[in-house]
Formats: sequence, structure tokens, C-alpha cells
Amino acid sequence: MNSQSRAESFQSRATRFQTGILGSLVPGIFIALVLLITALSGSLLRYAPGAGVPWGVHGLVLAALLTGQPRYRRRMGFALFVAAAIGVGINRGDWIAGLWTATLLVLEAAVVAWLHGTLSGNRHPLHGTLSYWYLGVSVVLGSIPSTLLIALGLWVVGPDYATGFSLERWWVAAVTAMAAATPLVLVPTAPLDPHARRGKSSLPLLLVFMGLYASVIGNVFFDVGAQSLQLPPIVAGVPFLVWAGMQHGLRGYALAALVLVIVTNASAWLNLGVFAPLSRDTLAPVERGWIYLAALIGPAMM
Repeated sequence: MNSQSRAESFQSRATRFQTGILGSLVPGIFIALVLLITALSGSLLRYAPGAGVPWGVHGLVLAALLTGQPRYRRRMGFALFVAAAIGVGINRGDWIAGLWTATLLVLEAAVVAWLHGTLSGNRHPLHGTLSYWYLGVSVVLGSIPSTLLIALGLWVVGPDYATGFSLERWWVAAVTAMAAATPLVLVPTAPLDPHARRGKSSLPLLLVFMGLYASVIGNVFFDVGAQSLQLPPIVAGVPFLVWAGMQHGLRGYALAALVLVIVTNASAWLNLGVFAPLSRDTLAPVERGWIYLAALIGPAMM
């Protein structure tokens, strides 16, 4: 089979994925996840007392809109709105807050998705470096309207309605979650390059890699081992992410990055590791952790 035939076969498989049974299941999975996470997270994962959703939900909603075809985004957006409104309403016992939060989430993601589609010509965000770069631009600019709408809403109803809510943290949460979580969630639907070259996989090398990776991030984020051996967070993440990407492609990179996301958030909430001693604010380590993830995962994926 020549290169052109392989490319055509690859494109055919990608199309079948988008339109087949698995492609039909993906939107439902996203909607169910948004409902479950917003309904069951309680106050543990919320990034501020007045926030209605956990930090990463911003990225999940955006990924849901970007996964489907543009002509179905209105339906998907409405379904996500209903799921988020019900989830937040159940979680907080305030249905007005649920409707308001769901409106902001979906509006924010819709603006980012529209902006990315306009800039990239409706390409998949992981379809090349330029399309991925457009996603970063869209995330930063597209999250501004919802933040301004929140500011207007708080000015109208008064700050007492959302005691403890931080407008700055909402914007930081939106940008960092969409920059760090959205690309990882989109990896299973990404169009893979049939001509991409990767290193040969080796089980012993993989086991050594996972052992080193676990020891390094355990030392940095959970204070396991000697403090004198603790590496800067950027050094602890980049070499392993790059190796995983070179050896196992986009999916290998996403798996290594997902481990880093889980470890970083867990250490922040447990008040351990490199981000914990910097402030008495219990939410500050979480904020710094997501800023770290957004600054690391996005550029490293390029």
C-alpha cells in the first residue's frame, strides 16, 4: 500500500469514527460527565467558595463542543447547559445559581469554539501545530466575554449574592482548565498522522520510565524522599512528557500528562509538595497548580 492509499485509508477510518457508533457515544459521555461532576463534587473540588463548578469543568465543556461537528454545536450546547444547570442546582440547592453558572459555562465554551473554528477553518484543535496554537489564542480571548458578563451580573445583584466568589479566579480557572484539560480530553478523537514516526516501544524501558516518573513526581508533589533531591516542577515534568510523546505518540503524551494532572491536583488539595508552603490560602496551591499545568502541558504538546 503506497503512502497516498494509507493516507486515504486513515482519513476513511477517522471519518467512520466521527460518524459511527463510537462517535455517537462521545457527546453522551461528555454530557454525563458534566452532570455527574457538577452534581457530586460538593465543595471539595470547587476553586472558590462562591464558585459553582470544579476547576476542570471549563475544559470539559469546551472539549465537548469541539469534538462534534460544527452544525451540531447548538444541540450539544443546549444539552451541556441542561446537564450543568441540573448538576449545579443539585450540588448547591440553588437552581438560579445552576442556571446562571450553566449559562456562563456554555457561553464561554461556545465563544471559544466559534473563535477557534473561524481562525482554523473548523479543523480539529489537534490537527497540526497551527490549529493548536489557534486554540490557545481562542481560549485567552474567548473567555473574556463571560468574565465581563459575570462582572455585570455581580454589579446588578450585588456581591453578597456570591459571597467569596473571585472574578479573577473564575478567569484563571477558565483559561488554565481549557489550556490544560481540553487538549488531553480531545486526544482520543484527534486525527493521527499515518506518516508519523515514533520510537520502538520496549517494555523494560517503559517500566524504567514509569518508575523514574513516579519517584520524581512523588518527591516533588508529595515530599516523598530527600528534600535535597527535589527538582523544580518544570524539570520534573518536561523530560518525561517529551519522552512519552516521542515513544508513544500523542496518546502516550496524554497519558503521562494525565498522571501529572491528577498528582498535581491531589498534592494541592492535600497541601503537600512544592506549591503548598507558599501561602496560607488553601485555594492558592490549586490555582498555582493549574497555572503550572497550563504552562507546561500546552507548550510541551506542541
